[in-house]
Amino acid sequence: MVNMKQVFNGSKKSQSGLSLIELMVAMTLGLILLGGIIQIFLSSKQSYNSVMSSSQVLDNGRLALYFINGATSKAGYWGADGTIDRTYLSDSGLVADAYTGLFPDNQWVFGENNDSTDANVLDGTDELWLRFNGDDDVPMVTCTGDDVSGSQIAVEHYFVRVLTGTETIPSLVCESTLLNFDPLSGIVTVPGTPVTNSTVVISGIENMQLQFGILDVLGGDNARFYTANNISTADWELVNNISISILAASDDEVAPQDRTTGYKMLDITTTAPNDRRARRVFNQSTVLRNPNI
Repeated sequence: MVNMKQVFNGSKKSQSGLSLIELMVAMTLGLILLGGIIQIFLSSKQSYNSVMSSSQVLDNGRLALYFINGATSKAGYWGADGTIDRTYLSDSGLVADAYTGLFPDNQWVFGENNDSTDANVLDGTDELWLRFNGDDDVPMVTCTGDDVSGSQIAVEHYFVRVLTGTETIPSLVCESTLLNFDPLSGIVTVPGTPVTNSTVVISGIENMQLQFGILDVLGGDNARFYTANNISTADWELVNNISISILAASDDEVAPQDRTTGYKMLDITTTAPNDRRARRVFNQSTVLRNPNI
C-alpha cells in the first residue's frame, strides 16, 4: 500500500528552490563576470580609439606635407618664354599692393614668422607664400582648383587658420589669387577686382613652422637655414630650400594622461597642450626651383 505521506514529502523536497545564500552567491559571481566583460569591452574600445586617432594624426601630417611639397615644386615655374624678364609692377596705385609688393624681382617664395597680426592666422604659427606662372600647354592648377594660363601668375598662401564654426582643432588652409601676366613685356598686373579663393587643405593641423635655406655665401652645397624674420629682402631670391615642421592632432582625446611639455618644432617648442589628443610632429625639407642660383 502506497504511503501518501512519504509521496507528499518527497515531492515537496524535489520542488524546493535556491536558498537566499545560494542566490546571493550566484548574483555576485554574475556581477563579477559582467564587470569583467564590460572592462574588456571598454579596454578594447579605448585601444580602438587610440589606434584610430594615431592613424588620423599620421594621415593628416603626411597629407599636409604632401600638399605643401607639391606646392613648392611649382614655385618659380615659368611656362612662357624664358628669355623675358618677369617683374611685378610697382605702381602704388594698384588695388592689391599686398600681391605686387610681396615679391620683388626674381623671388618665388616668401614667409612670415610666428604671425600675430592676421586675424585669420593662428597666433604663433608661420605662413608661406609661393608664386608660379601658368602654361597653355601643360595643365597648371592652384590649390583651390583654378586653372592657370600662360598669361596668369598664381600666388598661393598657406597658413594655419583659427577655429571657425564648429571646428575643435585648427586646419591648414590655402588661399590662391590669380594675377594677369603679359608674356611680351614680362609685367604682372593686378586685375581690377582680384579674387582670392580659399580651401581647407587638411584639418587637424595645429601648427606650422618654417625655415628657409640659403646657400652658403662662401660657396659649397651646404645651406644655412633662417626663420622668415631673419632674411633680408635681397636674400629672398637666394632661397633654395624650405624646412617644414607640422604639428598634427587627433579629433578625440585618447592619451592616458596629460602631457607636461610642448613639442619641438624647428626653432620653437610649443606650449604644453591642455587636452589629451594624440599629436605628432612631422618634418620635411624640400628643394625649390630657383634659376637664380
